Amino acid sequence: MTLVIFLITIFFMVLSLIFFPKIKLFKFELHTHWIIISLGAISLLILNYVDLDTLKAILTEKSQMNALKLITLFISMTVLAIFLDEIGFFSMLSIWLMKKVKNNQKIMFALLYFSIGFITMFVSNDVIILTLTPLMIYFATNAKINPMPYLFGILVSGNVFSVTLLISNTTNIYLAAKQGIDFLSFLKVMWLPGLTAGVTGYLIIAFIFRKSLSEPMTKFDQEIPKVDRGSLLIGLSHLLVALILLVISNVINLEMWLITLVAAISLLITSFIYLKARKKSLEPLKNSLIKSPWSFAPLIFSMYVLVEGLRIGGITDSFGQFLAKFDPILGYGITSFIATNLMNNLPMSMFYELTLSSIPANMQLKAIYAVVISSNVGVLLTPLGSLSGLMWFELLEQHGVKLKVTYYIKNLFLLSIIVLFATLFALWIVI
Repeated sequence: MTLVIFLITIFFMVLSLIFFPKIKLFKFELHTHWIIISLGAISLLILNYVDLDTLKAILTEKSQMNALKLITLFISMTVLAIFLDEIGFFSMLSIWLMKKVKNNQKIMFALLYFSIGFITMFVSNDVIILTLTPLMIYFATNAKINPMPYLFGILVSGNVFSVTLLISNTTNIYLAAKQGIDFLSFLKVMWLPGLTAGVTGYLIIAFIFRKSLSEPMTKFDQEIPKVDRGSLLIGLSHLLVALILLVISNVINLEMWLITLVAAISLLITSFIYLKARKKSLEPLKNSLIKSPWSFAPLIFSMYVLVEGLRIGGITDSFGQFLAKFDPILGYGITSFIATNLMNNLPMSMFYELTLSSIPANMQLKAIYAVVISSNVGVLLTPLGSLSGLMWFELLEQHGVKLKVTYYIKNLFLLSIIVLFATLFALWIVI
């Protein structure tokens, strides 16, 4: 019965993401996917398939990453990134790059693609897509060029380079922490797969849109926006210090969620004092809190409950025993890639992590890194693969860019397969 509830919940979540991603409640807009997931979790609790003791254990588990720690880490990192976005840092950087390359689209595309990939590794692909997709639409309209190479470039770059660092994606954080993999250990393994995914994605997307990128464009004449230096210093310094501490967290024996929480609180306090002292608007600070993904909390907690129900029902053990028959990199990599597009990357990652206890210990590390890869690049097959893909689609619609799912799959299907196998091969080399 737990499997039936899980499948029904995931089915309706996918439908909601496609057809009614948001609902209005009074003056507020709410994302429907977390509401549906929460209803599924509540159903398991009411029917007693997951009891209250298990619920308490989910919240208080003595590990590097229980539900509360994961939620804290993700939201704290997002606050740091959104603050930089709100003060105009990402827009300033993008427009500066656009003006430097003048009217050469190929150089422009390459610079933007790799710059977006680099930034994504340190913040979040969701933040990058939310920030830069509208900017690319404005840029293409102003320069009278086809926006598709740049829009697809953002999507590909934002989701393939996020393989590289532990903090680049929620699924990375969850999977690494559950297996006790620290920041530096993750990087040692994933730098080559991340680089392989990024370069392979660039070569293919540049080839697909080679004709559009060869066309001349009107000179981009927007002025580089000014960014308050004090706010910029506060934002960048907090992000940099947080990243340094995350790198050495295992050495200094500090948990990652605590590092990011302290960094976020310090940022909020420091920026409040600075903005008040300079009599500047508190809007960047307010928006950093308002725009943070607070719905992530019930979503993650409910996912924990749903997947725990599958574990109790023996589903994860059975599937793990099936996967144990195959090579861990190919078996876990390919099946999780498919599963990502059936249920979204977050529930997929939680489900696959629980199957690891059913396979030999010498296979587990290879398997978990293969799932990390699929959870990041899975969105390239269909937009259902992650929330970033669905947000990207929604942003295009909001800005009047019409795009069919068939066009999406036509352009990215082969790319997704090549990137997946190239990245899994790179993983096989290093592990």
